[in-house]
Amino acid sequence: MVINGQMDLIWLDAGMREQGILECAVFDGEVGQDNDFTLTVPKKYYAGLKDGYVYPRGAVEFGGKIVSCISRSDDGFVTFSGKTWFGMVGLQSARAFQWSSGHGNSLNVFLQNVFACVYGKIVPSTSYVMESTPTIPKEDGKPFRYLDILTSLFEQAGKLPVLSAQYSAAGVMSIKCETRDPLEYDQSDYTSDTVPVEVEKQFVLVKHITIYKASNPSTVPKTATMNADGTWTVTSGDSPVSKNGFTERYIAIPVDDETFANPDWDAIIESVQVKDAATIQNAYTLNPDVGDTVTGKDETTGITATAKVTSKSLHISDGVPIFTFDTAQGV
Repeated sequence: MVINGQMDLIWLDAGMREQGILECAVFDGEVGQDNDFTLTVPKKYYAGLKDGYVYPRGAVEFGGKIVSCISRSDDGFVTFSGKTWFGMVGLQSARAFQWSSGHGNSLNVFLQNVFACVYGKIVPSTSYVMESTPTIPKEDGKPFRYLDILTSLFEQAGKLPVLSAQYSAAGVMSIKCETRDPLEYDQSDYTSDTVPVEVEKQFVLVKHITIYKASNPSTVPKTATMNADGTWTVTSGDSPVSKNGFTERYIAIPVDDETFANPDWDAIIESVQVKDAATIQNAYTLNPDVGDTVTGKDETTGITATAKVTSKSLHISDGVPIFTFDTAQGV
């Protein structure tokens, strides 16, 4: 919670016991891409923080474990680097990974399997039951990356993680992981008069996609063509289309035999489509998460872009928080 425009930075010792509020601190954190943070504080905090943890009160997802530091002899500050809670999951990988059996399709149980790699620091709390047992993402010959599994779990469930701090009777903190449905924010939720918005609008869209067998390119292909209303029509064979010069894009994709036989057109279209992008900066009145959808609008030009948040950043200086929300740039 942000009170009077201030956000406290809480520091914890190596046992995750709260030690107090950091003073004269500058914090920069990001979730969704690199999942890391930096923290610059007076050197008096070095001994307590070098093996410790930190989190912004009211924005727990940006907090995590201190993993390194840089200290200069000619000033009185030390800069720590850290990994967020999910960033710490991202440092883990395994040669093999097996779901616990006998628990149906409980998302809670699957999350417990993944969070076991951080030894109880993150505790899942959700009653959501998935429609089917999730698949495990893995590239042949490569180890199982726990963050890939975690990200895939939320995607397959259609849920977003919500992190909060909880304390045991002994005063030890852990991270509670709940879930929620994605939200959509549009320009009625804020105005560019008070919230700076940068909008990138794409004008050359993918309108025609052809897939063909990589093993046998001469096989009759399958195509998807965008209609005027934005929907897509799928046909077999090279559909006759009117290619409109340089204002539309036409993509041909080689696929394996299994994908060709049962193409997931939604995934194929998503993978190649050019996307709008919107960057929104805000102090604390609008707070989407990675996976939510935002619409940005420049009131002067009328340019509007709608896209999904893929990265969320937080800068805190003198206790004042500034959030930045970035969306994916298409290919």
